[in-house]
Amino acid sequence: MLPSLRQWQPGEGEFTLTDRARIVLDGAREQRTAADARRFAAELNGHPSVSRGLSAARAGDIVLRQDPALKGSLGAEGYRLDVGDRVTVTAATSTGVFYGSRTVLQLLNDDDGRAARGSATDVPAYRERGVGVCACYINVSLPWFERAADGAAVQTTGGTPLTAKST
Repeated sequence: MLPSLRQWQPGEGEFTLTDRARIVLDGAREQRTAADARRFAAELNGHPSVSRGLSAARAGDIVLRQDPALKGSLGAEGYRLDVGDRVTVTAATSTGVFYGSRTVLQLLNDDDGRAARGSATDVPAYRERGVGVCACYINVSLPWFERAADGAAVQTTGGTPLTAKST
């Protein structure tokens, strides 16, 4: 897991992603959250569909919950992750929901759609985080940069500064 979770409380058993899983949006007030949920579904091998409303959530689903009242404790980028009979990511903002989805993606992709049950609260230690790339002396393709940017997002960095030299 990159970066590592700041805190993890293990539970018993595991969650398994199945073909019946859905991504359920709860309290998502921003279009960006819905767009990120669609991207997240595609990244999970296109299995889950995206629906709205917690009442529709069932065992096996992934719930993405946005609750602005948590901004004091989670900040703009933090989130709470609960893995039980369903996976729930709760954050104050769409950015926090996105970063939580990156953690879920890593958990499920690292172990063939399975994740240990437990809970975590993850709030970045630093306001600015990033990955530096220097393309001064090597020829780097656009697809390489696109993969690097996607990797930076999965690792919940805040940006990817680029240094280039023209010849």
